[in-house]
Amino acid sequence: MNSNSNVNLPMIGLGGGALASGAQLTSTSRTSSGWLLGMGLEYMFTRNWTGFIEYDYMDFSAQNVRATFPLIPGLAINADQKDKLSIAKVGLNYKFDGFIAPIAAKY
Repeated sequence: MNSNSNVNLPMIGLGGGALASGAQLTSTSRTSSGWLLGMGLEYMFTRNWTGFIEYDYMDFSAQNVRATFPLIPGLAINADQKDKLSIAKVGLNYKFDGFIAPIAAKY
C-alpha cells in the first residue's frame, strides 16, 4: 500500500484578518506491506442474477515517518503511522448466458 501524509498550516488569524490559511508545509510518502482477511456471501436469485455482500479487513505494518520542513531549517517531526482499513461491499451480478456463442467447428 502506498500512503501519503501531509502537514498543513491551520487558519491563523488576528482580529478577523487571516495571517495564513491552509498552506501545506510538508508531505511524505511510504510503501508498506500487510495482510488481508475477508469473507463474503453470494446468492443466486435467478439463472442470471446474483447478489453478494463482502467484508474485508486490511492491516498494514507500522512505520516511523520523518517529515522535514524546507521553509524551517532543522525542524523535523517523527511520527509512527499505522494504516488499518475496513471495506464493506454490496453488489449485484448479471451473468450473460449465451450472449457470446463459442466458436465450434461442425463437420
